[in-house]
Amino acid sequence: MNWETEIQSIAIEDFNLLKKVGKRSNTLNLIQATELYYLPYFFVKSELPELLNGGNYKAVFSVMFGNKLNFNEIKTNDAFETLLWIFDSYNDILKVEKQYLSSFPDPDLMAAGINRLNEVGELNVTDSVAQRFGYKIEEVEKLKYHKVFDLQRKMKLEADIQRDLQKIRENKQNRK
Repeated sequence: MNWETEIQSIAIEDFNLLKKVGKRSNTLNLIQATELYYLPYFFVKSELPELLNGGNYKAVFSVMFGNKLNFNEIKTNDAFETLLWIFDSYNDILKVEKQYLSSFPDPDLMAAGINRLNEVGELNVTDSVAQRFGYKIEEVEKLKYHKVFDLQRKMKLEADIQRDLQKIRENKQNRK
């Protein structure tokens, strides 16, 4: 049984326990993985979760290690430590996004049904970044994750500033 099959055969309860207490490593067979922040946006946000959920760890490692690994030389424990590091890195990204990119939607937008856009997933991000900064959607998908994050952060800060400016102006008008 190869390392990928062994990991896939771990019972979900055991897998979840190992995720809590297992050792992590971003190095596998003396090769360091690329941080998720430096990989293409589409891979990080769309492909990676699907590959991890599907147990296609070889495909994940191929991207993260740039096809430098010999899969026949990988030990199961080493591969599992790297998977735990990848899960942690992905969860860290989700936390940072929640902290820096989230905001409460305008009640009018909620009433109009903005949540319906959730069904198109990451297309919301790639489309808005493409429109705002003059890219094609496919170009945004290929940008490094950190670049798309920075562009989203800029858009959020600008929107927050505009909202605050609107409130200031409304308050000034109401005082007259």
